[in-house]
Amino acid sequence: MDETAQKQSEKIDSDMHSAPVPPQPDNSGNSSKKNNTKMYALFGIGVVVVLLVIFIGVTQYFKASLNSASSSQTQKNIEPVEKITIGVSDAVPELSALLYIAAKNKYFEDAGLDAVLKKELNGLVAQKEVLDGKIDVATTPAFAIVSDGFEHNNFRILASIGRGDIIEIIGRRDKNITKPADLKGKRVGFTPKSTAEFFLGRFLSLNNLTLADITPVPMAFDKIPAALESGDIDAAASINLFSYPIKQKMGQKVVSWSAQGGQDIFWLLVSSKDFTTSHPKTVKKLLKAVIKAEEYLKKNPTEGKAIIMNRLHLDQAYFNQIWPKNKFGVSLDQELLIAMEDQARWRIENKLTDKAKVPNYLDFIYLDGLKNVKPEAVSIIK
Repeated sequence: MDETAQKQSEKIDSDMHSAPVPPQPDNSGNSSKKNNTKMYALFGIGVVVVLLVIFIGVTQYFKASLNSASSSQTQKNIEPVEKITIGVSDAVPELSALLYIAAKNKYFEDAGLDAVLKKELNGLVAQKEVLDGKIDVATTPAFAIVSDGFEHNNFRILASIGRGDIIEIIGRRDKNITKPADLKGKRVGFTPKSTAEFFLGRFLSLNNLTLADITPVPMAFDKIPAALESGDIDAAASINLFSYPIKQKMGQKVVSWSAQGGQDIFWLLVSSKDFTTSHPKTVKKLLKAVIKAEEYLKKNPTEGKAIIMNRLHLDQAYFNQIWPKNKFGVSLDQELLIAMEDQARWRIENKLTDKAKVPNYLDFIYLDGLKNVKPEAVSIIK
């Protein structure tokens, strides 16, 4: 190899060894970025966990607070169940239908009452037990309150719960009684101070007779059937419960007329001034339960009638006869006040009381209860 060629070969070798090396990836930078990303992810997870813990804690706190408040409010709203004893007249049991429905359907319980329905001989007995403090409330006809009201002003009428046509005049044909005028001079049985007494007098008046034209024979309602059958009396003013079996047994031997002439009696819930003053909330609860029974009977007349039939064990034929004569509803009507004043005047005119003045029956009516529970049912004008 000549000298020129050798120099070129050495230059090529030198150029190859001194050629620049291509740049290599910087792995240390990528590793740093990965580490930063991982750190941020962990930090974010930590923040989420902390926030979640805080959220759960706050939620549990407020939940516990709400439960505590709710429990506290519930405790405040829960009132002890109150016992109330209601004397129910057994003389006209069907007119107390709303009470029996309220008991059967647990409306008393729903209102917070432990209601005991105590059977009483009649309204006069029941209202006396109210005055004596033996029971809290009674069912009784308005005329019974009028009769005793001349002597006692402690009665408080909570509401009328029914109206009905319940009084009949029955006479024996063999005593020559075939028309109302034939009652003149006859022995007529009736219960003093009862609704039957008032409507007997009204019936006589409408037929141009007075109490002085008959021979009055005072007796309890349940004694009338036997006295009439035996002939101890010639005629009687009796309630449906006793007039029906008389007519069934004696048949054509007797004649009968409705004594009321289209004027219904008012069937009342009555308490005392002492009870209404000391137990106003109890009165409201009682009225709420009876109003629910009224609404139930309106919507479910067949089921309501069945409840009464089963409760009272009444004869089907008797029940079918007397049920249409009754109307049920919770109210305090101006008509009630007018009827009581009329009945009081009748007692005064017939000298059945030594009082000369009609009492102010507004004082006998407890308006606050029904006005609070069902104001539209109150039409009495003060």
